[in-house]
Amino acid sequence: MLAAINVQKTYENIRHAVRGVSITIEKGMTVGLLGESGCGKSTLARMLCCLERCDKGRVELDGGVYNEPRFQLGKAPPLKEFRKKVQIIFQDSNGSLDPRLTVRQVIAEPLENFCLVYRRASRKEKHRRIAELLEWVGLDTEKARRYPHELSGGQRQRVVIARSLAADPEYLICDEPVSSLDGESRNGIVKLLTSLQKETGMGCLFISHDPVLTRRMSDRVHSMEDGKITETWFL
Repeated sequence: MLAAINVQKTYENIRHAVRGVSITIEKGMTVGLLGESGCGKSTLARMLCCLERCDKGRVELDGGVYNEPRFQLGKAPPLKEFRKKVQIIFQDSNGSLDPRLTVRQVIAEPLENFCLVYRRASRKEKHRRIAELLEWVGLDTEKARRYPHELSGGQRQRVVIARSLAADPEYLICDEPVSSLDGESRNGIVKLLTSLQKETGMGCLFISHDPVLTRRMSDRVHSMEDGKITETWFL
């Protein structure tokens, strides 16, 4: 289980971005986080992924503490295994992809960083796995040779999802993954995420400002306002 326990984050220009929030994400479940822009959703997501340090509280993964204000010297757990198990998809696919890398190179990075078998594999074996991942997210293998600017917004977001899946994660944080897409691309990504969650048994956190979409995607929904969880629905 991935859990944030009474986490808090404060910035200089914002009194409290996140104020004492607790949330759990179980494998095989999709948890929705609903709220308007600026309510603290993305800050919470970044703390859950250990991209932001908690000012108070802690983040746990399967009982191990990976994010808290101060780790004891020599006792902080390694983050590499955490980053293999917990992946995040951001709203802006342009900012998530290095424009200098081809799609194949983008997906190869997590394969080599997190999967020992592919780190030692031949180029042919890596290319075969990358082709499988592209097909899994609904892209033809020809896209492997393309650069991000040669793809549509929906295609780029599918590449981001394929890159996340390359690490074989147990939890996927989706931070407004469809809000910048057109209607057709949006529906395609929503269907893809729903299918992948059912096929893999991952735990998912789906973050959005759209109540209809969030309830459609989720088993449980938390509403967030002014840095706090204000309501919870079990669907």
